[in-house]
Amino acid sequence: MQKAYFLFWILCLAVSKPAWALGYLGGNGDGFAVGRYTTQDVMLIGSTTQTFAVGDSATAISTIEIIQDLAASGTGITTANDIRVKIPVALNMIFDNTDTTATITGGASAKVSTTVSYEDTNATLVIDVTSAFADADVIYVSGLSFKSFNTSGTGRLQLETDNAGSNNAVDDNYKYILLGSLTAAAFYGGNGDGFAAYSFQTQQDGVLFGNGF
Repeated sequence: MQKAYFLFWILCLAVSKPAWALGYLGGNGDGFAVGRYTTQDVMLIGSTTQTFAVGDSATAISTIEIIQDLAASGTGITTANDIRVKIPVALNMIFDNTDTTATITGGASAKVSTTVSYEDTNATLVIDVTSAFADADVIYVSGLSFKSFNTSGTGRLQLETDNAGSNNAVDDNYKYILLGSLTAAAFYGGNGDGFAAYSFQTQQDGVLFGNGF
């Protein structure tokens, strides 16, 4: 009897916790890196992979898709908290704050304003929500730009819908800032160190090439 009661208690604990799902977030084809995310009050953000070079001029963003999915519990996307799309610290670029009007389409486009603003020294795009989203509501955001590609880096856009400083979702594709221009460094070493004759290394688009190593 005690054993049966204990099992019932464990089962109650199990069903009272939020539902979780596994997402495989590893590199191409490795199938190993696994992320965990809640299947309740889930927000999704997606855009295509983009590659920039250090020193590039302002470049149009690829269309950003934002979905409220399976919001069985929680507040979802609301007028109180709006939508924030954030550039991670690892990506040394910002949004072009001269772009104050976005192109927004999708089934929920009437629930947001096309007039946008920016926070965090233009690293965060703020989209004003005028009506709360429902399950499966989606918007597509374009007509904006990135700029100030100062150093190389890699990262994924982040989505915040609770205005609490935490991320509710992360883009499934990466943005890359590469060195871009061709550079070369020559090494003239001393006798016996392996570099005495001549060696050089070039870097283009973030890929290293060598000769004489």
